[in-house]
Amino acid sequence: PEHVETVEFVRGVKVYRLANRGYAWPFGGTSRSLWQRSFWQLKERWNREVAERVGKIFDNERPDAVSTHGLSGFSASVWREVKRRGIRLVHTTHDYYAVCARQTLFRSGKMCTRRCLGCRLITKPRLKESTKIDALISVSRRTLEINKQFGAFKGVPSHVVFNVLPEAERFAARSARVKNETVVFGFIGLLDQKKGL
Repeated sequence: PEHVETVEFVRGVKVYRLANRGYAWPFGGTSRSLWQRSFWQLKERWNREVAERVGKIFDNERPDAVSTHGLSGFSASVWREVKRRGIRLVHTTHDYYAVCARQTLFRSGKMCTRRCLGCRLITKPRLKESTKIDALISVSRRTLEINKQFGAFKGVPSHVVFNVLPEAERFAARSARVKNETVVFGFIGLLDQKKGL
């Protein structure tokens, strides 16, 4: 259940599962009221409760480095907890979490060319904390460029590591050389206009 916190070992790896403590998770496919969405965004701006809980895990485990990915529900407060303890921090960005309240930079059927007032207010702590990361990985050059264009990860050493296996790259190159044959490919991902599909 979502209100229960657990610690377990999965294939030899210690896994902490944190409960969301009852506030409206926006990604479950359930429509939320304006009040619930607003409350989520306020919590997401700076989640002190999660910061405290994650901080205790850091104190208990004493990691040498922390790698973060999607922070929805945790907020950028997690980054501060990492750096308060002098731990090396690497973040992998898959989207526009640091600069957009919806994480997509997509609204009313099109990509945003500038940040709206709501996004500027909600993501202000994210932008500030993003400069304290030790290294940044982006899954695409474009994602990295847009994040930096809107002020995220200033001065942070960054690298692009594509989300593709080397074998898949070789297969794609080989398939492209085949003439006059039907090429069939698979796609795993979100079929949505905001993803360009």
